[in-house]
Amino acid sequence: MSSPQPLRIAVFSCGPVEGKMNTELGYTLGAEGTRELYHKLLTENPQIANPLDPTKKIFNPELAAIAVNLQTTVYDVLGDGKPVPTDAANFDDTDPRLPSEDVLGTIDAIIVSGSGESVRYVEDEHERGQWEGKIRRLQRYLRYVIDNHPRIKVIGICFGHQILSFASGMAVDRNPLGWEVGPTNVILNDLGKSVFQKGALIIQQIHQDHVLLNVGIGGTGDSGSGGYGAAPPPGSERPSDEVVIDKDVTPIDGLGRWGHSDLTSNQGMVKFTEDVVDDLDEPTLHLGALEKIHIFTSQGHPELDRDMIRVLIEDYSEPQNPGGIPADRALAALARNEDKSFELSVDDLAIVYWQMLKGAWNAKNAA
Repeated sequence: MSSPQPLRIAVFSCGPVEGKMNTELGYTLGAEGTRELYHKLLTENPQIANPLDPTKKIFNPELAAIAVNLQTTVYDVLGDGKPVPTDAANFDDTDPRLPSEDVLGTIDAIIVSGSGESVRYVEDEHERGQWEGKIRRLQRYLRYVIDNHPRIKVIGICFGHQILSFASGMAVDRNPLGWEVGPTNVILNDLGKSVFQKGALIIQQIHQDHVLLNVGIGGTGDSGSGGYGAAPPPGSERPSDEVVIDKDVTPIDGLGRWGHSDLTSNQGMVKFTEDVVDDLDEPTLHLGALEKIHIFTSQGHPELDRDMIRVLIEDYSEPQNPGGIPADRALAALARNEDKSFELSVDDLAIVYWQMLKGAWNAKNAA
């Protein structure tokens, strides 16, 4: 019998490691540091449900065989942000920043990371070119993968959640309620309760943009060339160019929101490859149902532990970072982060990720 084929994950680095994540916590500068973060989340972090650590919760012993041979490759997907024409093809097989068609045939999952970049559309001519070369190119590429390579599992975190939402026909905007930072209580809706088998999660957050619920595809306004429409949510007086909708994108059926927080109405989404909603609430079928997830996103950061979020808040808050996280919110978030009376819900998200990956591994090795 031949050995099972290893699982291959492409980590799309949208926010390279910098600052204290490198100098204090030792992660490699740049995109490689992003790969280290997610590889550690899955295989090395002793604080999560780790199938390689027999002292921790083992939710499926088969995962150990997958984890020990797990391969992660990083792609600096935003790269230099060279402008692309507004009528550019959805997929460019020659772009070195993204996996080619041949390479996509070897990839089992894609993780789209967080970023300091914004999905929000811009009008400024120079910034517009950068936006086209970074955000629009990645958005169209992700949609190509989703539509043409449905066997590839897709996970989006923070910025990854936002750009996958954008690629799915949703709108992304600056959150009028401001920055959401630090350990945050996320309330689960019925779908979320079925996925996680509980009513709430606590997830690290650090973002000021969000995915809107009340702006449909196509919008009601027009933010200029490139096929993008814009419509501010009711009661908003923000310029229409701050709300991004791609009118050329067809919404993805079956993509459902699983939770919200006090500041963010869309904390993540999930799409299954088949109808398994009833199975989610059946204890003997629950883990198998999670294997059928195709797309899973979270606005929060399960990969960030308390030390990581601390240094990020320190690096990105005012006054040392003008225009960054307001000092009062930073201090409040740091105080919550020091409160050890609660546990972060890393296990809950790790289980979802691992069951998704187990589904990909089973399909790959079925023969």
